[in-house]
Amino acid sequence: MSFGTSKDPITGDITVTFGGGKGQGALTSIEVVVISGTGKTTTKDMKLKTGGENAAVFTVENGEATKGEDRVMVTVSFTDGTSYKVYDDIVKMR
Repeated sequence: MSFGTSKDPITGDITVTFGGGKGQGALTSIEVVVISGTGKTTTKDMKLKTGGENAAVFTVENGEATKGEDRVMVTVSFTDGTSYKVYDDIVKMR
């Protein structure tokens, strides 16, 4: 499965994208958690759409992200009841 993150170089907003991949047909949910540089934790469920890009956006304006370093984690759940953390990284403005 392919996940990516980007941090807007001007606003600091974080976009997490899911590009599909092996096993995606068995997914039941994708949970994205951002722990901002201020310590605030925000959780969003990424909608599973067919034929389009799946994304979750975390904004500085809403306090979900900062213009500094933020931690992004993605956990996926499958139809058999298993869950796996598939992404865990620090994102920062370049």
